[in-house]
Amino acid sequence: MPSLRSTLLRCAIAIVSSPAAFASLTRNAEEYSGVQYLGFNGTVSGSVTYANPTDTCESKTIEPLVNAYIYVGVNPEWDTNPFYFEIYHLTSDYEVSRFVTFTDDDIFNLEFASSAYACWGRSSEPCGALQYNPVWEPEIMLDLKKASLKRVDLEGGQGYEITGDEATYMKNETLRATVNGVDVVSSCYQDGHSSNSWRGWVWNETTSWSYTITFNNVTASGSIKTTQGDSTMELSLTGSRITNETFPNIELVTDDESKPQFRYSNDSEIHFRNASGTWIASPDEFADSTSSGTSSPTSTRSESLQTTGSMTGSATGSARTSASTGVAEVVGAPGGLVSLLLAVGGMFVF
Repeated sequence: MPSLRSTLLRCAIAIVSSPAAFASLTRNAEEYSGVQYLGFNGTVSGSVTYANPTDTCESKTIEPLVNAYIYVGVNPEWDTNPFYFEIYHLTSDYEVSRFVTFTDDDIFNLEFASSAYACWGRSSEPCGALQYNPVWEPEIMLDLKKASLKRVDLEGGQGYEITGDEATYMKNETLRATVNGVDVVSSCYQDGHSSNSWRGWVWNETTSWSYTITFNNVTASGSIKTTQGDSTMELSLTGSRITNETFPNIELVTDDESKPQFRYSNDSEIHFRNASGTWIASPDEFADSTSSGTSSPTSTRSESLQTTGSMTGSATGSARTSASTGVAEVVGAPGGLVSLLLAVGGMFVF
């Protein structure tokens, strides 16, 4: 059991120098991206295993944590994929600060999305917690055309299953505002063996990983399996459909065996219009000749000071942002330490 002092030290280091970890910017991006999506709320669980476990590097199982989300839907023409998905878990804690939140979850800051309408600042840097005149631009993280997609029978009706691996990763040679990543607490990290750590993990083309997402109009599930060295990390999510006024009123249509389609619940088609980079969705066709948008990705600037981030995330946002400062940073800390920090004035929670 690590001492309280060493725990405090690790927390301080995490705040100052750990890879940035933030809430999804998707709830804000939704206003500009035009995305229409189904949302599912449920749990995330996981495991970390080692081929050669030791007393200080033991395999572990992580029990289900609440406040996990899966989103599936369709973006306007800025997204080159046939559809969109995202899995998301900031923390199971119900009260999340705008800036920094402590958690004793063993899985936090999980964001894995196929694409994002990403937030950039005026100086061509990824957005922080407060951003004046942000620019929203498309970023594609996964090429779903390289994944395997099939129609399947699920509980509650027909749906789809997509499977892919690191070969679907869309490499970007320049600075990108979004990355897919997660923090998973393992015994190796706790005992200082950082080479086998899953903290601040980012999925890219350099390691071996695979994912599966299944969904219909009622339920959704997802899994990601990742290997580095002699260690394997697995995450599993499951969720039920969210139906309330804050989510688009659309349904999955399974007529096409080759790909999912989405329509409004009144059976109207989804039409998009590009209004100077801000995408608008409507069940009605737009009258002017340019109303269907453009064939290439575009960006939009929002003339205002905005806060960014969301507890629940939502479709097509930043995924995990790679900025050095930002919103709702989650720092892993034991529950007792959280209480202690709050008792001495809540200096780290705003």
